[in-house]
Amino acid sequence: STLSSREINPQINMKSMLLVACFLAVAAAAPQYYETERPQVLIVKQAQNHDTEQQKYSFSFEADNGIVINESGNLKEIGPTVENVGIVSRGSYSYPGENGARYT
Repeated sequence: STLSSREINPQINMKSMLLVACFLAVAAAAPQYYETERPQVLIVKQAQNHDTEQQKYSFSFEADNGIVINESGNLKEIGPTVENVGIVSRGSYSYPGENGARYT
């Protein structure tokens, strides 16, 4: 005897549901990482400067985990009209690797 399309579809739907249930079970069993498990990083040094008159800024900070960030920028005309302005920024960062090397 042959199966009609009405008899095949429920079997396929049931298999699909079982497959989805298996994927959900695996996803639920995966380890979850919460913010409480990560050590809190403290800022040990910080500086900011915002000069509205000269239209420039700078900031920097250093964290207790060795990360250092510096950035400065200024407003600059980038086109033929006054409306064509943009911020030109430059900066650097560095952080310690697990191997003890410093990356920048």
